[in-house]
Amino acid sequence: MPNPKGIAHPDPSWAIPFGFGKPPDHPAPILSAGVPTLFWGGMVRLLAEALHLALDEVREATERFVAAERFVVPMGTIEAGTVSAIRFEVAGLVAGRPIISAEHVTRTRADQAPAWPAPPADKGSVHRVTIEGSPSLTLDLSMARGSERGGIIATAMRVVNAIPAVCDAPPGLITALDLPIAPRRRLLRPAENRPE
Repeated sequence: MPNPKGIAHPDPSWAIPFGFGKPPDHPAPILSAGVPTLFWGGMVRLLAEALHLALDEVREATERFVAAERFVVPMGTIEAGTVSAIRFEVAGLVAGRPIISAEHVTRTRADQAPAWPAPPADKGSVHRVTIEGSPSLTLDLSMARGSERGGIIATAMRVVNAIPAVCDAPPGLITALDLPIAPRRRLLRPAENRPE
């Protein structure tokens, strides 16, 4: 979900996959049929496997929101009538009902697509986990300010820490469900080596 002050990406090429600043019928690679499922469907299926749910199907939906006025963001100009926000969802269904879904929303400015889910007012972006049930729970996870590379590091940590378990596993495909949580030793640097 977006930065409330607007997307900070200054590179105009960053807008291309989303179709930002283009007419709503212009191709947007990330919204092309099958692409959301290609990239996020595995997460939905893996969670279903972890919960011992047999999904009937995985279905995707996409939406585009167009700007009502012209405005400028670091990556370029968004003209009125062009795409200023996108949303897609990949959902696993059981008996026609969505049981597990992965949803992604990206805006060029915080006031675009106001009806779509958004981060808390004090957060630039958020990864949200919502569980509907008894009790219903919501977890909003965001990076601390000043840790712009944090998402990349957090993604790599799981992969790097899994190397010993992957090397020890028998040949064949394995998933995160086959790997142990990898507790690490020596997490704290000695005081003399800590940055000021």
